[in-house]
Amino acid sequence: MAETSFAATITVTGTGDTVAVDGSVTLREAIQSINAGANINADVVPTGGAYGVGDTINFNISGGCATVSRAGSRFADEVVGGVDDLDPFAGVAQGDSAGQ
Repeated sequence: MAETSFAATITVTGTGDTVAVDGSVTLREAIQSINAGANINADVVPTGGAYGVGDTINFNISGGCATVSRAGSRFADEVVGGVDDLDPFAGVAQGDSAGQ
């Protein structure tokens, strides 16, 4: 019988742009963890399974709305409830808001 493997799911809980052990998970920490295939710090605790193909980033940020933008560009997308295939994070940031 083939072994079933599940992808990792990381939930972003903070709106900052830091990599720090501070009790919240930022989008930067989630992306860096998935790209590295390992937790970037102790705040990042994936659920579901091991890092690999099909990893998911969910959002659970209080207030219900956040803006994801890249400094120095005209790129800005409002995130309401979640992000699906948000460029330039396509293939990395996929999912919908946890608990909404």
